[in-house]
Amino acid sequence: MGLESLQDELSEHMSQMGALSETGEEAAAGGPVSATAPKSRSPIAIQNIPLELEVILGRIGMTVAELGQVGPGQVLSLNKMIGEPIDLVVNETKIGTAELIALEGEPTAYGLKILSIEGSEGA
Repeated sequence: MGLESLQDELSEHMSQMGALSETGEEAAAGGPVSATAPKSRSPIAIQNIPLELEVILGRIGMTVAELGQVGPGQVLSLNKMIGEPIDLVVNETKIGTAELIALEGEPTAYGLKILSIEGSEGA
């Protein structure tokens, strides 16, 4: 599921919420929906909903006992190699891939070079 699919799913959910308020059904919280509730949500309002983009550099499989042995200074090996694409994830859904880069003029700061976004024309 790509970014467009997430937007479509959110729009559908918001439309359903508007339909509930129009029919006067009770809200999920248990109370009646206000007669003054908005009938529809603006796409701009949906676009302003905050979310967190996760950048998954790699994963490590280990047991609880192995995790208990982890300490300061220990190096853990990730399952990704330098230069491999890394996953971009929103709400546990992969939306694309990127490459980790050092920012120009900031040798100790990192950035992302987007390689693909799922559901976009370039993907």
